[in-house]
Amino acid sequence: MIAIRLMLATDAAAVLGIFQAGIDTGDATFETTAPTWEAFDAARLPGHRHVAVDTDGKVFGWVAAAATSAPRSTPASSSTASTCTPTHKVEG
Repeated sequence: MIAIRLMLATDAAAVLGIFQAGIDTGDATFETTAPTWEAFDAARLPGHRHVAVDTDGKVFGWVAAAATSAPRSTPASSSTASTCTPTHKVEG
């Protein structure tokens, strides 16, 4: 069983480790290294960051929204990013 909960600062090491694992695949982003927690935290919208945890409470995935620039006709715009550990990925 899995659970989804709000991302906490205490999840930083797990989240950034998963982020780097995604970067290492070459499929996740154009970035070459995961950001610092401070940079990650500053770039994501508070309240729109969640982690997936297993029955032991271990983080194996995350999703977060970031504000983006938008045309004046659009009242709000955001982008999302998500990734999970390679062992938890499924095709579909």
